[in-house]
Amino acid sequence: MDARTTERSQLIYSLKVENTDTGDLIGYIVDINPDGMMLISESELDVPATMEMKIHLPRIVMNEATVIVSGEIRWCRKRVSGAYYLGVRLAEIPENGREQVDELMDRFRQLGADDADANDPYMHDLDPSDIVE
Repeated sequence: MDARTTERSQLIYSLKVENTDTGDLIGYIVDINPDGMMLISESELDVPATMEMKIHLPRIVMNEATVIVSGEIRWCRKRVSGAYYLGVRLAEIPENGREQVDELMDRFRQLGADDADANDPYMHDLDPSDIVE
């Protein structure tokens, strides 16, 4: 059963998310809502783990280059490909950051998946059936 109560927006751009303390890549956003996001990562991360995260925003769409959030990694699931899906609850977002997340969701919701170029290298090849149980 899905406990989410807010709509998620699947992004057509791969937005990079880094650990602000180490500068290490955590992963790339698959989908996002005001309460959380799902990332795809090459690394398995400890669960639960709370950290400051820097989301790199697309400059062509947004005014600011990054937004810093506090997020808790709630789950980590291995994909058949060897990569991992990460479930992140957004614990703290500064007010301007929340506005940026909302704007990001609105802009990509308006674009819609049908408007995206099928050959775009930033498109995600998501299939929930490729999660290793």
